[in-house]
Amino acid sequence: LKAFVRRSQRLLGVPGLSLGIVQGGKVVYAGGFGVREAGKPEPVDADTLYLIASNTKSLTTLMLATLVDEGRLRWDTPVAEVLPDFKLADAQATAQMQIKHLSCACAGLLYRNLDWEFAPPDAPASIVFDILARMRPTSAFGASYQYTNPPAAAAGYVGAHVAYPDLELGQAYDRAMAERVFAPLGMTRTTFDFDRAMRGNFARSHGVGIDGGLELIDPRRDRQMHAVRPTGGAWSNVHDLLAYVKLELSGGQLDDGQRFISEAALRERWKPQIATGRDAWYGLGLDTDVSSGTPMLFHGGRPYGQRSNMAWWPQHGLGLVILTNSSSGNVLMDALPRKLMELAFDAQPEADSMVAAAAAGEREQRQARRREWTFPAGKERAAALAPRYRND
Repeated sequence: LKAFVRRSQRLLGVPGLSLGIVQGGKVVYAGGFGVREAGKPEPVDADTLYLIASNTKSLTTLMLATLVDEGRLRWDTPVAEVLPDFKLADAQATAQMQIKHLSCACAGLLYRNLDWEFAPPDAPASIVFDILARMRPTSAFGASYQYTNPPAAAAGYVGAHVAYPDLELGQAYDRAMAERVFAPLGMTRTTFDFDRAMRGNFARSHGVGIDGGLELIDPRRDRQMHAVRPTGGAWSNVHDLLAYVKLELSGGQLDDGQRFISEAALRERWKPQIATGRDAWYGLGLDTDVSSGTPMLFHGGRPYGQRSNMAWWPQHGLGLVILTNSSSGNVLMDALPRKLMELAFDAQPEADSMVAAAAAGEREQRQARRREWTFPAGKERAAALAPRYRND
């Protein structure tokens, strides 16, 4: 597996990758390959923090599940019952929207990011509900899979409001996650605080520049995500995420044998809410794929310049965490779980060819794009542009 990681890094141009594997309730590997920033010597390891983006969704629904387990919330509770001011651009859909619809990608709400991506980095949590007030379903509830971020962010804030109704939504969410998820699981380094995360051992983001080479991405690029943090704003590392994967595999028990959450409440999130393929479905902040013959639960994260995935096979007590610091490592979100399956279950070898094909395809696309561009722009073309342009 290590050899596969190193080969893949070379082919894909991924500066750093952190990896963790749990089997039979024990961590069997946790380590890093490469460096935090291209061209610098500091290594990545199992403690290195990465922005895990949409992997935050399953952590958020775990927090919601603790409230359900305590009887403080039901998955079918109407959202407007908890937040009377909640509304969509469609009155009927507003009345029908339940807590679970916010997290299931099944409410017919379109993918929509630009509202918050162009918002100020210090935008309040309430921006999520401003965005939802302008959204209306394009299909009936449960009719189509439409992955989107504002409803998933709202789910976390709604649950947090139930837990701490006197606090501002963002403060309530941070406290709910700290007290109901991170502290009990021992996730001591996981945080929503960008400033705290970006001190010391953290992975810098890398992407492909205009000339086809790897370049650093300005870390301010992702700060807007803080306003929608229940859907994608957590920073975490291999050690912390393995603690979460172990909880999923144990059915809700902690390492010391204490029950953290009932198995029924935990696994309600696994149940199919909407099909994503012939042998796959989306639950509540979690994907499931049964095409291999054994269920694999997973979720990925794709912030600018980083990629991550968590996957586990509950019938076999096996789980995996992958964190990378370059968008060029996108294929590894699928190829690394595939490689582990080949080693654990003697599956047909496909992972190496997946990586090779992705590397070749990306190389061809970069070259084709580069041939179409003149950089820097010629004087004639540049003269047609606005004489002044500013983007904070």
